Amino acid sequence: MQWSADRNAGFSRANPQRLILPVNIDPEYHYESLNVEAQQQNPNSLLWWTKRLVALRKRFQAFGRGSIEFLSPDNPHVLAFIRQHEDETVLVVANLSRRVQYVELNLGAYKGRSPLELFGQTRFPAIGELPYLLTLGAHEFYWFSLEEPKAAADVAREAAHQPLVVEAPARMEAAASDRAMLEQVLPGYIEGRRWFAGRGREMSAVRVLDILPLGGVHFAIARVEFTLGEPEDYAVPWPSRPATAPRSCASALRKP
Repeated sequence: MQWSADRNAGFSRANPQRLILPVNIDPEYHYESLNVEAQQQNPNSLLWWTKRLVALRKRFQAFGRGSIEFLSPDNPHVLAFIRQHEDETVLVVANLSRRVQYVELNLGAYKGRSPLELFGQTRFPAIGELPYLLTLGAHEFYWFSLEEPKAAADVAREAAHQPLVVEAPARMEAAASDRAMLEQVLPGYIEGRRWFAGRGREMSAVRVLDILPLGGVHFAIARVEFTLGEPEDYAVPWPSRPATAPRSCASALRKP
């Protein structure tokens, strides 16, 4: 394994002449540019992509323990199957071709459910009577969670939601400096938000990394830690005004 750009790619302190095999100095895979240390520092590297893939797979037991049902689309270049475990239903669609493909899937048994793309948390149109049409780029794949329609009670509860209100001191700068107070109220607020990508995972802690002033608003940079998987970072707006401080929205920074 090429660990770093140090001598012998970081895995041995011996003299280079004593190595059983030489280190890789091929221009495309030279150890000085392609190593674990360099990939750890690059959030877009293959290493971090693989970490995100493994962490996402661990969130759904259906991938490892569920039953499997292979679909039989007309397009032979596309592999599609469904895995089910308890209340989890996961649809996997993969383009095995190096060219763009389309596929129509017979998902009539799941009519009314909404496919939720797991990587980007994007909700696709609900499944209806007609075959479900998808297009895939070269060697592209999708992981979907087939979500049940929301109950009327859940829809009513979301419509009646009121933003969290926290009593703040006369100056919001003082409130922003009180990170302990923010760390106490943020978990309950973040957990119920629609934009929170970590729904379904057990939250272990929320830590405020920084408070950033921007115009008339402070942004709390909050790191959400989970019992399993990698943490995620969110920017939570905190209006700077002396009365109360309702917080109504936030944006995800999505840390791998």
